[in-house]
Amino acid sequence: MNPKGVPVRFGLGNKSAKANKALKSSDLIGIVRPHGIFIAVECKRPGWVYKGDERESAQLAFLDFVRENGGAACFATCWEDVQDELERCGVLTQIKS
Repeated sequence: MNPKGVPVRFGLGNKSAKANKALKSSDLIGIVRPHGIFIAVECKRPGWVYKGDERESAQLAFLDFVRENGGAACFATCWEDVQDELERCGVLTQIKS
C-alpha cells in the first residue's frame, strides 16, 4: 500500500490483476551483453514437473512471449536447464564469439 492506502503492484508487466493472471514475468530477468539478448528464467525446485495450472500457464505464456521475440526463456530446476536453453537459442555461441 502506498501512503494513501492504494495497493501497489510490483514486478515486470504486473500492471493489473487481470494482466498478471494471463502473463507472469519470470524470477530471473537479464540481458546478455554485448548482443542484447533478453533472458527469462522461471526457477523451480528440483523434481518439479509442469502441471499446467493457472499460475504455470501464465508463467509459460511469458516464456513463450520472450522466445517468440528472439530471447531465451525456460523453466529451470538447475543450472543445466538454463545452459540447455542458452545453447538451444544460440546465446552461448554468441557470447563466445
